[in-house]
Amino acid sequence: MLYENFSKTIKKIMIDEETGTKEIAEKLGESQQNVIGKINRETIRLMDVERILDAIGYELVIQKKKED
Repeated sequence: MLYENFSKTIKKIMIDEETGTKEIAEKLGESQQNVIGKINRETIRLMDVERILDAIGYELVIQKKKED
């Protein structure tokens, strides 16, 4: 489920930023087909999420929850 959310989030950001897989692939030095495969993969790796987000101009932030 978590991985699906990453993929959906990346796709939404791509729409918001008007960025396609071709532009991301060029920035990553990978083929467009490879980027599409990564985004659509059920088990997208965290490293791939970070690299794709970086190519779009975003970053992944993980922080500790505030205690009540």
